[in-house]
Amino acid sequence: MNLLIQKDFTPEKYVKLCKALKYSKKITYTMSNFLKNDKLSNNIIIIRHDVDIFPIRALKMAIIESKFDIQSTYYFRMREKVYDEKIIIAIKNLGHEVGYHYETLADSKGNLDHALKLFSENINRFNKLTKVETISMHGSSLSNHNNLDLWSNNNFKDFDLVGEAYLSIDWNNFDYYTDAGGSWHSEANFRDRPVTDKKKVLAKNTDDIIKIIFKNNNICINIHPDRWNQGIFWQIERVTQQIRNYAKLILRMVKSSD
Repeated sequence: MNLLIQKDFTPEKYVKLCKALKYSKKITYTMSNFLKNDKLSNNIIIIRHDVDIFPIRALKMAIIESKFDIQSTYYFRMREKVYDEKIIIAIKNLGHEVGYHYETLADSKGNLDHALKLFSENINRFNKLTKVETISMHGSSLSNHNNLDLWSNNNFKDFDLVGEAYLSIDWNNFDYYTDAGGSWHSEANFRDRPVTDKKKVLAKNTDDIIKIIFKNNNICINIHPDRWNQGIFWQIERVTQQIRNYAKLILRMVKSSD
């Protein structure tokens, strides 16, 4: 798969996507606003973002959205260069929701007690900055541990949370799209997907997503700001993402042969 064929995942393309959101009949929700209202219709779209590496790119995306009066949810990892308090506050002040992109089970190598303790410490740190209402697991594709398993014997609502992005939505009522893996249809996307048998229209690129937005359906889109660049940074991201995808696919084959 050659990711350099089509010039997608650029700021210009994201502006085009936001214009479509603005002029569609869709009602745009943050994750927390939807879960607190849950007013189902056939014109709902939830926009969420996983901020994995570069918070400055998340801020740029948040600014674009605000120009179109779009509010979305940004999930930040608790990593030194990702948990940027100034950027988190700036995004919050633009009217967006900020949540926690947790990976404590992978960090704890499957130790549930330690993972829950670490999760509690991180949530408390977030809450001192801005109240967290929803969370989203980080895929941690190179780990043997699925961070969602943290809630197999625990309840995230004990932390005064409204919901978890993968667990709190009835996916029979939504089509889910994500740019994980650097495309809208990556085979290297291991865990960034809800559990559902619901069939949906497939998307090969952002232009397909724009067409889908104008259909009479409910959609949740997970967008990774790291993927959207321009110039040399766009080229670097495309190449490094392709390398990561190949590495993950090889790892999957190795694990399946064990």
